[in-house]
Amino acid sequence: MAHIQKSSPDFIKPSPKELPENLCMICGGPSLKFSTDYYYCNECDYWYSSLPLDIENTSAPESEYELVSYEHTRASNYKRILNELLKMHPPGSRLLEIGCADGLFLKLAQVENKYSVLGIEPNSKMMANNPYEQPIESGYFPDVLDDKADTFDIIVLNCVFEHVPTPRDLIDSFKKHLKQAGTIVINVPVSTGLMFPLSKLLSRIGITYPFNRLWQKDFVSPHVHFFSKRSISKLFQGHGLNLIRNSPLSIFSLGGIYARLSIDPNSRMIQKLIIVALLYCYYPIASLFPDSRVFFFKKGTDII
Repeated sequence: MAHIQKSSPDFIKPSPKELPENLCMICGGPSLKFSTDYYYCNECDYWYSSLPLDIENTSAPESEYELVSYEHTRASNYKRILNELLKMHPPGSRLLEIGCADGLFLKLAQVENKYSVLGIEPNSKMMANNPYEQPIESGYFPDVLDDKADTFDIIVLNCVFEHVPTPRDLIDSFKKHLKQAGTIVINVPVSTGLMFPLSKLLSRIGITYPFNRLWQKDFVSPHVHFFSKRSISKLFQGHGLNLIRNSPLSIFSLGGIYARLSIDPNSRMIQKLIIVALLYCYYPIASLFPDSRVFFFKKGTDII
């Protein structure tokens, strides 16, 4: 497990009278304002935004719902996660994925790990007509579960938790539907890689596009949170769930990267060409400073 040092903000803490009304979701303390849309809690190492969410919206350009350009990255990350899960949960275990999109992870969980799976997805466009023919319920967790006492060995959120406006409520629902020895899996981009601080620095000198793009600003479902290992562990610990392990993941692959950048309605061709060139240079060192991680939590278990 990589050691992640406590980070400090790259801006000066304002005086109490300058603090925004916004409070940190994790510790309840005052947050620092980075810019119009973004806030930071120095105590928790936690970032969040005030960007508007419209998760069920299906009226955005088709490119926002397209998943092909993510395919290689998704499949590679999902297999890493499933390899870790197989060390903890044998074939036949029940797995629930919340925000399962087109069902690719569910399909791999069935084929690779022989798990019994169920998916939940609130956006019909992201479901993409269920190309992998998986058992997917349309709606929100936990409302769509027929049996409110239904429990699972594994609950997974792949690139979903950072979009959830009320994560505390969601974690409480996890606990109600997780078996005693069950595992919660959270796959998210993190603020402790290299891409986040670099884009933050560029934003400070007036080049705001990279930072806004990381947050998916102006998308129907932008990022509400950016966590570090420290902040997400502290959040779950407050609900009696402890981090047992975490592993690095890839936030992008070079295959399909231009198409992925084209998803952003604000991007221009010259921007995309420049960013593609920069990402090709960045890719060789990306594994040294992972921009995405997967976290595994269990009830009342000591941190590993």
